[in-house]
Amino acid sequence: MTTESDFSSNPLNPYQSYVVSASAGSGKTYQLSQRYLRLVAAGADPGDILTVTFTRKAAAEMQERIFSDAVSVLANDEAAAAIDDEIRAFYQNASTTFPHIRPPRNARQAAEAILNFSQSLKIQTIDSLFQELVQRFPIEAGSHIPTPFTILSKIEQEEMHEKAYMRLFEIAEEQSALSASMREMLEAYLTYPDANVNQLRDQLAYLQSERLFLFELKKRHQIENAELIFPSASEYAEEPDAELVDIVAAILQKVGERIGKATGAKILNAVSTFENSADPTDLRAGVFKKDSWEWLKKVDENLEPHQSEALLQMCYELQRRRLNKHAQTIFALYQHYRKELDALKFAARRVSFDDLSEGVYNLFHGEDNDGVRYYLFMRMSHLLVDEFQDTSRIQWDIFHSIANELLSGAGLSAEKGLQPTIFLVGDAKQSIYAFRQGDYRLLGEAAEVLVSHYAAQHLTMEKSWRSGQLILDQVNKLFAAPEYAGMLEEFQQHSTAELSGKPVAPPYGSFTLLETASGNSSAERRENEAMKIVTLIQHWLSTEKPIYDKNLQAYRPMQFRDIGVLYRRSVQSDMLEKLLIRTGLPYIIEEKRGYYKRREVEDVAAFLSFLAMPHDNIALATVLRSPILRMSDQDLMTLLAEMQKESQNRHSLFELLKQHQSAHHELLQKCLARIGIWSIDRIVLHFLEQSKAFAGYAHAWGPDEGRLAKANLSQLIEILGTMQPQGSGSILEYRDQLKQFRGVDETGNAQMQANSVTLMTMHKAKGLEFPVVFLIGAEEGVRGNSSKLTSNGFKKSLQSPHWPFVYIGSKKSERLPEIAEYRHFIREAEIEESKEGMRLLYVAMTRAQQHFIATASETGGAESYYTILQTGIFGDAERHRCEIVPDLKGQMIVSDHPAPPMHVAQVDKTEPKSELYIPDLSAPLATAGWQTVYRYRNPLEISTAAHPKAGTAPQSLAEKERRYLIDRLVHRGLRHKLINQKWQIREELESAAKNSAYPFCDSEIDSLEQSIIAHIDNTWQNANLQNALTAAEQIAVQRPILYQFEQTIVEDEIDLLLRDKSGYTLVEFKTDALIGNATPDELLALPGYHDEVKHFSEAVAALYQTERLKMVLIFTEAGTWLEL
Repeated sequence: MTTESDFSSNPLNPYQSYVVSASAGSGKTYQLSQRYLRLVAAGADPGDILTVTFTRKAAAEMQERIFSDAVSVLANDEAAAAIDDEIRAFYQNASTTFPHIRPPRNARQAAEAILNFSQSLKIQTIDSLFQELVQRFPIEAGSHIPTPFTILSKIEQEEMHEKAYMRLFEIAEEQSALSASMREMLEAYLTYPDANVNQLRDQLAYLQSERLFLFELKKRHQIENAELIFPSASEYAEEPDAELVDIVAAILQKVGERIGKATGAKILNAVSTFENSADPTDLRAGVFKKDSWEWLKKVDENLEPHQSEALLQMCYELQRRRLNKHAQTIFALYQHYRKELDALKFAARRVSFDDLSEGVYNLFHGEDNDGVRYYLFMRMSHLLVDEFQDTSRIQWDIFHSIANELLSGAGLSAEKGLQPTIFLVGDAKQSIYAFRQGDYRLLGEAAEVLVSHYAAQHLTMEKSWRSGQLILDQVNKLFAAPEYAGMLEEFQQHSTAELSGKPVAPPYGSFTLLETASGNSSAERRENEAMKIVTLIQHWLSTEKPIYDKNLQAYRPMQFRDIGVLYRRSVQSDMLEKLLIRTGLPYIIEEKRGYYKRREVEDVAAFLSFLAMPHDNIALATVLRSPILRMSDQDLMTLLAEMQKESQNRHSLFELLKQHQSAHHELLQKCLARIGIWSIDRIVLHFLEQSKAFAGYAHAWGPDEGRLAKANLSQLIEILGTMQPQGSGSILEYRDQLKQFRGVDETGNAQMQANSVTLMTMHKAKGLEFPVVFLIGAEEGVRGNSSKLTSNGFKKSLQSPHWPFVYIGSKKSERLPEIAEYRHFIREAEIEESKEGMRLLYVAMTRAQQHFIATASETGGAESYYTILQTGIFGDAERHRCEIVPDLKGQMIVSDHPAPPMHVAQVDKTEPKSELYIPDLSAPLATAGWQTVYRYRNPLEISTAAHPKAGTAPQSLAEKERRYLIDRLVHRGLRHKLINQKWQIREELESAAKNSAYPFCDSEIDSLEQSIIAHIDNTWQNANLQNALTAAEQIAVQRPILYQFEQTIVEDEIDLLLRDKSGYTLVEFKTDALIGNATPDELLALPGYHDEVKHFSEAVAALYQTERLKMVLIFTEAGTWLEL
C-alpha cells in the first residue's frame, strides 16, 4: 500500500517542493528532466517553468535530456502508461490537501506540449537569465545600468581596469578639490614598506573581483562601512600609537645600552628607526630575528619575562593598526577606482555580470519594484535549479525571494490550477568554485529554509549509477578516515545502484597509486612521471584491458576515448602532452579546445581581417598557409622574398599573388567584390566552399579533426549570421567580436566523437565520467597555490561571522601569529581552502567508473593529494605494493571479483548507419524492425547544408535569389495563416531583399510580393487542404526534425502535420513548379523528393508509433494537391 511518505519522498512528485542533495553519479540530471515532464503532465505550461543551471553546456544538455524524455514517451506506450498511473496517484494524494488543483493531462499530451514549445522553453544559464531580466527592466535594476547595454568582454574589462587605475594618478595631477586627497592617499600607500604601483593595480583588480562578496557583507552588516580591518582584543587597544612607541623604544634602548658593543649598536639603530617610523617591523634590523617576531637571543636574555610578553603585545598592536591603516588606504583608493570604472562602463554602455547580479537583486528586493515582481510572477509557476552548490550568496538571496513569492500562498501562479513548486538539486561535496563566490553551505541553508517555512522535502541520493563498488569503497574509506572525516559536507557512504537486484556497474576494477617518479631535477621527474602514464596506457591497450560498456552491457577492449587524465593546474599537462605527441597517442586537451581559440576559427578571423584590409600581409599569409588555401612553405617564402625585392614599389602580398598564384588571387578578389552585396556569413561560406576548405582540413589534420573542423566552421557561419556587432557592423567589428569571444568562450566545439585520450583540469571534469581516470601531478597540495600568502594581502573566511574578509598583509613578515583571534581567523580560512581542495579530490575520484590511477613527480607534503591517498586509503604501503605492469611498480587495490573473460564484446568501429536524428531515448526502443539510432543535436552543432532539392538547374543569381525569397516567405505566410496570426508581408519582404545577394529594385520587389500572395492564396483555397484541416483533431505547424543525409546532419521542418481519426497526414508545401502532369511515382524517382519523403515519413512513424501515414505535396504556385 502506498503511504503518504512514499508520495512526499519521491522527487518526481510534481505537487511537492524539494531540495535534493545528490552525490556524484546519482542521477540528478535524470531526476530534474523527469520532473520537468511530470510538471507539464500535472498541468504546468512549459512557459511557466524556469529551469536554471550554471553553464551553457549544462543548459544545452538539460534541454537535450528534456526533449529526449519527451520523445521516449511518444515512442513507448508502456512508458507513457506508467507515467500516467504515477501522475494519477500523485494527483489523488495532492488533491486532498489542494482541492483546487486541476486534473492532470496524459503523458503523451505532456510530451507533445514540450516538443511543440521547444523553441520557447525557459532553460537558461543564470547569467543569461539575469541578463534577460535586467534588459527587460533596466531602470528598476538600478542607476548603474545604462540603456541599452551590452556585456563587457574580458578584453574590454582589462582595458577599462587599466584606464580606471591610471585615472587615479591623473586625478592626483589635476588641480581639483579631489587632487590633494588623492595625492595624500597615493603617498600613504606608496610609503608603506615594499608597496608599489603594480601591487596596487593587482589589489584593486582583486577587490573588484570580490565586489559581490563585499556587497553581501554590507547588506548583512558583517562589515561596517566596508572597511577591511581586523579588530583588537589587546589590553593596549585604547593606547595611542605614540605612547606605545615610547614605551617599547625606552625599554629596548636600555637593553641596547646594557649590551653595548656591536650588538648594542644594532639594537640602538633599530630602535631609532622604529621611533621615527612607528613601524615595529623596523626592529627586525637588530631586535627580532629576520622576518619573525622572535627576539634575538641577546635581547631575550636582557628582558624580564613580563617585559618580553608586554613588548610583544605592544608590537603586535602597533602592527595590527598599521595593517588596518594600509587596508583603509587601499579600500579608499578602491572606492575612487570603482567610481571611475563604473563611469567608464556607463559611458560605453557596458555591464559586467556582477552588475547584472546586483541589478537582479534590486529587482527582487527594491521597495518600488512591486510592479516588476507582479509581471515576473505572472509568468513563473515553477523553479528548477541544477548544480545549486555553485550558487553565490547573492544568487541564493534572489532564489530565496522567488521561492518566498511562489510558495507563500500569495503567489499568482496558484490561480492557474496547479500548486507552485521549487526544486533545487546539487551536491555540497562537489562545490569547487569558491573563487567564483560559490558557497558550499548554501544548499544546506536552502534546505533548512524551504523545509521549515514552506513544507518542502529534503532528500538525499547516494546511489551511484556511474562507478563500480571498488571505486566507491575507496571514496568511502578516504572520507571516513580519522584524518579526513568532516572534510566533506554531509558525507554518507556511497554504493552502486542496482537494477533487478544487480549492480548497474560491475565490481571489477582497480585503484592504483604509482610510485613517485625518480630524477635529479623537477623537469626530469615530471618527464618520468609522464613516461609511467604512457607506459601504463600502452600496456593496457595492447593487452586489451577489459572495460565494461553500459551501452553494450558487456565487456570490450579499452580504447583511447575511455581514458580521462585530470590535473589541478593546466601547466601539469605540458610534459605529458609532449610525450603523447612523441609516442603518437591521440589526445585532446579540453582547455585548449575553446571554440574561438580553435585554429580553423582563427583562420576565418584572419580572412575577415584581410577582407577589411587587403594590404594586411600578416592576415593574408595566415590564410594562405592555412588548410583553406594550403600554400606550401616554399611557395609562401618565394612570395615573401619577391615582396622584399619589390619593397621599393611597395607591392603588397595580395598584389604579388596575382602574378604568382592567380587562382588564389581570383577567389579572394571575388570575395572582396561581394562586400556590401552579400552578408558576411555568406561571403565566408562562399570562400570555404570554393576553396574546398573542409577537404583541406581533413587532409591536413586527419579525418577526426577534419570532421570537427568542418562542424565548427558550419557553426561559425551560423554565429556570423546571427551576430550583432557594435557600431556600423563593419567587417573589422565582426572580427573584433570573435576575438572578444575568446575571453569568455563557453560556446564549445561541435560535438564529434574522436577516439582520443582526454586531458583536462579537475574543475572541467565535473559532470563527466570515464572508465579509466588518471590523476596526475598529485604532489599538488589540497590548498594549491593558496597555501602561500597571495601578493594582494587579503584573506576571507566563510566561517568567520565577525571578520569574514580582512587584510592580513602581503608578506609573511607582516603576519601576527601570536594574536589568538588573528591566528584563529587564519586557521579557519586555511581549513576552508583545504575543504575546497578535498571536494576537488572527491570530484576527481568519482569521475572514474572502473579504474583510478594517481601519479606524482614527488611525494609532496602532508597536504599533497598523493600523501592523502596514501594515508587515507593504502595505509600499510607494503601490503598493497606490487608490479602494476612490467617494470612499473606502485600500490594497487583490485576487486576480489575475477577479471572478466578476455573474449570480450568487440566494438563496432563503423560510423552509425542511422538516417534519422531525434531526441535521445532513455531506453532502447523495442519496436520490431526499427533500427534507427535516435539522437538530439543542439542546433548550433548542426550543419545548415541540406540534401539537394529536386528539379534544380543552373540559374542566374537574380532567379536563384528570387526563388529563395519566394520559398522562404510563402512558407512563413502559410504558417501565419495556419496559426491565424497577422503577418506584414511587405515589411518582411523588404527586410529579406536587403540581405539578398542580388540587389532587387522596387518594381522587382512589387512583383515578388504579388507572386508570394498568389502562392499563398492558391494554396489556401485548395479544397483538399481545407477539408483536411477541418477533420484534423490535432495540428502541428513547422514541426522541427533532424536527420542524417550522407555525412551531414540536416535540420529541417515538416511544414504541416495533421492527425485525424484515420491516422496522420504529412503535408509539404513546394514552391517549385510542378513539371507537367508528373505522377507521384515520377516525383519519387527524383533524388531530392525521394530522400525528403523517406526521412520525413520515418520521422513521423518513429515519433508517433503509427503505420497509418499519408504524405501530401502541395505545389503552391497552382495550389495542386498531390498524394504520395
